Amino acid sequence: MDLPEDCRRIAVAVSGGGDSMALLAMMSEQFRESATELFAVSVDHGLRAESESECKLAHDFAHSLGHDHSTLRWERGPESEGNVQSDARDARYRLIANWAKVRRIGVVALAHTLDDQAETFLLNLARGSGVDGLSAMPKQLRRNRVLWIRPLLSTRRAELRQYLSERGIRWAEDPSNDDCAFDRVKARQILDLIEPLGAGAERLAATADRMGMARRALESAAYDAACRIAKVNAAGDVEFEPELWDLPEELKNRLAVYALRFRSGAVYKPRFTTLRKCLDAVSGGGSATLSGCAMARTSSGGLLVARELAACPPPVELDDEWDGRWTFEGYESPRGAVISALGERGLRQCVAWRDLGLPRISMLCSPALWSGEGKLLSAPIAGEWRGWKAKLSADGTAFLKSVLPD
Repeated sequence: MDLPEDCRRIAVAVSGGGDSMALLAMMSEQFRESATELFAVSVDHGLRAESESECKLAHDFAHSLGHDHSTLRWERGPESEGNVQSDARDARYRLIANWAKVRRIGVVALAHTLDDQAETFLLNLARGSGVDGLSAMPKQLRRNRVLWIRPLLSTRRAELRQYLSERGIRWAEDPSNDDCAFDRVKARQILDLIEPLGAGAERLAATADRMGMARRALESAAYDAACRIAKVNAAGDVEFEPELWDLPEELKNRLAVYALRFRSGAVYKPRFTTLRKCLDAVSGGGSATLSGCAMARTSSGGLLVARELAACPPPVELDDEWDGRWTFEGYESPRGAVISALGERGLRQCVAWRDLGLPRISMLCSPALWSGEGKLLSAPIAGEWRGWKAKLSADGTAFLKSVLPD
């Protein structure tokens, strides 16, 4: 397995299923004589009655190998009534990342296999995905400030079952793996059907690898374009030069998506059809809202991607970070002072904001300091400093890093 060489503390995400139990066993064997400290972690989503016993199986196995194991539990809130599987996946990353940070673990291994790669390719093909959706899962990715690795992407699921059987290691079988109500099960069955055509899991995974090469080339081209025509203005919004509209559509769409995710903090990109409609509206002189952002033409005819006022986060206390990017420094503030969006009411109190050269929608969502009684204390971006400075953590360098290929 291809594993980081200089890692001293690494964790394996173990569900109790065959793939992750095999990964734990393999990594335990590989690190047995090394200085690397190996941990195991499971997440009990509570979505199935068997989940508790599966986590217990993983716990007992990890301890039998001499490794510390933790079980994390997802407390599902009322907001998780839509796509439960997607919410559970996001929760898994978040919970494990927080657990890892506390233990100073920088790397977490996931047990995705070649079969998962092929099934994902088929599912995304059915959804009409483009290059990104059809690209291979990355062997490494950074998310929630943790490096996630997938050492088994070239290994078949059947090989792992054989490995476990030869060693007498028990694993749990998820009953949903045989439930045809799930799209992934349908994809698994289709793979068996198209195997005689030469379009089996290995061939699809190889195609996904080649799509990954195409994706990296497009990411590199988008980065070069961003260096030329993109900037982050003083309000933290992304502005593109008019040259954006002349770029090939794929690059134009990518840059817009990067800006939307950068400005809103969204993990996932918007739907392709929705994005195209919004860009068409803006290129025609109109405006649009998408992913918590407002999109409009700049004064020079380019594209502005700003925060949407209705999507601005609620106020935070003065010593906190607002909108994931803004902090204030200055004089001691009155008790109860908060950071919030400037908004219409605040902008009316900033007499010189038009002289600063920023678009109005950027000003509306710029950070302002308010007293507990609702009095405007400071609006540095709009020219009302009053002894305070607003510091932006996500500047132009941060935007380019978000575009830069891994």
